[in-house]
Amino acid sequence: MAAFTREDFEDVYSTARMAHMGQKRRSGGDYFTHPSEVRNIVRKYYPQDYAAQMVALLHDSLEDAPGSTVDSIEEMQSFIRGSIGDPRAGQEVIDAVESLTHEKGTDYGSYVISLLDNPLALRVKLADMLHNLSTSPSPRQKKKYEDALAAASQAAGGIPQSIDSKHWDDLTSLTETTDRRVLRLLIREFMSLSQTIEKGCTVRCVETGRIGIVLEKRRGADRMYARVLWDTSETTLTETIDLQVVKQA
Repeated sequence: MAAFTREDFEDVYSTARMAHMGQKRRSGGDYFTHPSEVRNIVRKYYPQDYAAQMVALLHDSLEDAPGSTVDSIEEMQSFIRGSIGDPRAGQEVIDAVESLTHEKGTDYGSYVISLLDNPLALRVKLADMLHNLSTSPSPRQKKKYEDALAAASQAAGGIPQSIDSKHWDDLTSLTETTDRRVLRLLIREFMSLSQTIEKGCTVRCVETGRIGIVLEKRRGADRMYARVLWDTSETTLTETIDLQVVKQA
């Protein structure tokens, strides 16, 4: 993991403020309140991931600053490099911010799935989505996020491995309709009566049909998860409601 200094944080903060100077959110508030809050969300769930906190502050800079507060993407990148003492750390931050720049016209679900192999960018993207969902989202935006999260979950075989389960819980709870949430909880209650998933038992994923061994159980905010070693040698954190017991431990 790249090393960052206090001076790096101060300089990146100033660079991010400069990038959004004079810009406003739809609510009329200063735009910089958004990357600042996204950084706070990242810090809440990933307090030791300093690179992600830097990326959170800068995540919209390459998309919003060129033509507004700077002349070009290259100039914005130069400002970012100049804000971080270690050149390799600076490039790591720039690469993640570039990954987060969503090209208009690209399917949003495919865009989020493309971040599954980039834990740094994915943590920031999901924090960005959480903040947007917490600030009066439109029904269309909620549906877009719901579909993207479902697609990412299916592609990852559950909660993406780099994502904290509480972060995922808090995010998905904001996209569910009341009816869907009630139905999911009822199904979970029924499943808990009919099977017990414990460490060491063999399970099948309802969505993909994969077979795996439960390595551990973990409690989220309002649901249970199992870390499963699948027959493909991949390990994922998956809601127990999406698993069927094949053989008890």
